[in-house]
Amino acid sequence: MPSATSPAIAAAVGIQLAQPERKVVALLGDGSAMYSIQALWTAAHQKLPMVFVVFNNKGYRIIKLISKEPAGQRELSDPRVQEEIRQGLFQAKQQMLRSAFYEVARSEAKVVNYYAESVLASRDKD
Repeated sequence: MPSATSPAIAAAVGIQLAQPERKVVALLGDGSAMYSIQALWTAAHQKLPMVFVVFNNKGYRIIKLISKEPAGQRELSDPRVQEEIRQGLFQAKQQMLRSAFYEVARSEAKVVNYYAESVLASRDKD
């Protein structure tokens, strides 16, 4: 759910409440988190089994994209400018998803390794 001022936290909480059997992971930037950070209270209060990954990308992505050119040089109604902004947001989203995938893979590897070690340890005791 990419957007300039993301409702990702609130949307993820809503999805988890609507579909409690699913595992929900919310990926968002630190600037976007400021717009709905109070939804974390709801997640904690409801004891929702969720994961929030907040990336410190040091600012609002949309402002970084728009400010690449001097003021007055971009016409936001221009379809080419809109497409450039969309592509920049999409690339940032892809990078965040890739990072989250690697982190989950590393975490799962640690769990699998721990499980394998405990199986081997119990086998050696028998």
